[in-house]
Amino acid sequence: MRMFQGVMKPLARLMIVYMLGLGIQLPAAQAAMVSTQAAVSAQQLEDQRDRIRALFQRDDVRQALIQQGVDPAQAQQRVDQLTDAEVQQIA
Repeated sequence: MRMFQGVMKPLARLMIVYMLGLGIQLPAAQAAMVSTQAAVSAQQLEDQRDRIRALFQRDDVRQALIQQGVDPAQAQQRVDQLTDAEVQQIA
């Protein structure tokens, strides 16, 4: 009987902690349907960004940047930081 009581106390404490943990409310995840237009628009924007990145990979563009005194790596970083509206305007 003593052995049973020795096991029950830690088990009871564990169950108390477990039951208190169940009472904590977690915020619900927010979810919404993504429209086809939104998905297509996001894909088109990413395609436009890829086209601009590909432009900076061309040797003639890199040489033109260097001739103008522009570091191609810095120009690439700036292109990566363009807003969506700026990407659409350029592409």
